[in-house]
Amino acid sequence: MNNVEKALPGAKEHIVQIELGTPKTNQYYINSTNGNVYGTEKTLSQIQAEVLPDTHPAFKQLNSIYGDHTFLIDGSGLNVLEPAASRETESPVGEIVNLASWSDSTLASLRPHDPEPTGVLVTLEPAH
Repeated sequence: MNNVEKALPGAKEHIVQIELGTPKTNQYYINSTNGNVYGTEKTLSQIQAEVLPDTHPAFKQLNSIYGDHTFLIDGSGLNVLEPAASRETESPVGEIVNLASWSDSTLASLRPHDPEPTGVLVTLEPAH
C-alpha cells in the first residue's frame, strides 16, 4: 500500500477495505488450479462452448490452416484446445486459445487474429 501511496498521494484515505490472499487462499476458497487467480480447471461440459464436429463443412479447412485440433465455438469466437504445461495431475489438461473473434453481434463471421491464450484450463476426461 505504501507503493500505491507514493504513486498516488492521498490514495489511502479513499480505501474502504483491503484484502490479502495467497495462492493457498485461492485454492482453498474457490478451488482454483494451483491457487491461480484466473482460469480454474474445467471439464468441457462446464464451459459454454460447442466442439466443432469433424463432419462440419469448415472442419477440413480449419485443420489445413491451424493443424489437427479440437475446435471450439463460443461467444468469443473460434478456439482450440492446446496442451497445457505439464503438471502433476491424473488427467491431461489443456488451455483454450482463441484464434478468431466474431466480427459483429450476429455471430455470423469470424475475424482471425494471432492466437490469444484465455487462461481457461480444461481437464480432459476419458471418452466413455
